[in-house]
Amino acid sequence: MGFKIFAIESEMANAYLLNDDVMKGIGDPKKLLSYNTPAWNTQEVLDMVTWMRGFNKTGKGSIQCTGFDMQNYYGSLRYVSDFAKKNNYQELMTLVDSLEIMLKSSQDNLYDYKIKKPFPLKKCDQILTFLLNVKNQMPAPDDKTERNWIIQNANIIRQYSDYFSNGMRSSARDKYMAENVSWILDNNPDSKIILWAHNAHIWKQNGSMGGFLSNKYGDQYFAVGFLTNEGNYTAGKQYIISTQNKLIKGEPGSFEYNYNKTRLPYFFFDHKQVNRNNPDSRWLNSN
Repeated sequence: MGFKIFAIESEMANAYLLNDDVMKGIGDPKKLLSYNTPAWNTQEVLDMVTWMRGFNKTGKGSIQCTGFDMQNYYGSLRYVSDFAKKNNYQELMTLVDSLEIMLKSSQDNLYDYKIKKPFPLKKCDQILTFLLNVKNQMPAPDDKTERNWIIQNANIIRQYSDYFSNGMRSSARDKYMAENVSWILDNNPDSKIILWAHNAHIWKQNGSMGGFLSNKYGDQYFAVGFLTNEGNYTAGKQYIISTQNKLIKGEPGSFEYNYNKTRLPYFFFDHKQVNRNNPDSRWLNSN
């Protein structure tokens, strides 16, 4: 169907390590998955990544495997640090080293909202300013892709710092994830993208990632929510994965309950086709 990018709700820098494997065959996909959001560290996702890697080898086309989340700074900081060392930017190395110390100290009591966390936003801005100046001063020919990627990683670190310094507001995270998706599309202007994330992120509600993307891209953004009614599911808590989690069945009147009554194992339902004027269809638009 012409999709060239698969993007998953995982830290952007770590997911791009997985992309190196999918695009170039660099690394061990099983090990690389363990660096990403725990929920994706499953056999099913590994099979999908392996399939993408094999497809790219056939020469029939290419599929990128990326991420767009910003809840982790480690990978992005590594990219910026390596860039500074590679180009011997002493000022940038000093800024990065100082930022790393400040970020590590800010990690203490990260999830305690009562404690004021002095995240180093000013230091992040200094690094972004340095990189933008370097970008504008670089003589041609230069690696535009690398420069854009390093600046994006510096921006992710700032997103991370702002998000955690302001009480982890979900709308801020969704806004930043939408910005990162737009960055991916801006740097791949001829590509169609599939986003895989929680329903609460991809739906078109104001303040969600899907809301921001829908406002920007209009009908070009199409949301598909996933529902199931019973069984076991895989979940991660503090990086511990468990497959023995029992799903609570949907209550009468819920989408899950009513869809399950069809006894169809898998199906898609297009809510755009619902007749809003039909009293029997009213429940479909009430949730």
